[in-house]
Amino acid sequence: DQSKSLNLQVQQLSLDCKMHQQRSTVVQNQMRELQAERDQAYLSRDEAQAMIAHILAEKDTLRNQLVELQETVFSMQ
Repeated sequence: DQSKSLNLQVQQLSLDCKMHQQRSTVVQNQMRELQAERDQAYLSRDEAQAMIAHILAEKDTLRNQLVELQETVFSMQ
């Protein structure tokens, strides 16, 4: 009788262990997916920041050209 009880406990613990292993695998897979999404978000952010920096530099260049052209126009008048 005690042997049956121990066998049942072993079976239950084995099932619990398998269930926890499966949960752990699911959580690990979700973590990998989230890390990949995070890395993609960082990459997108970096690309956007680089584009903004380029656009701001271009804006400054155009603004300087405008000032030079305005000075030229004023000097011609």
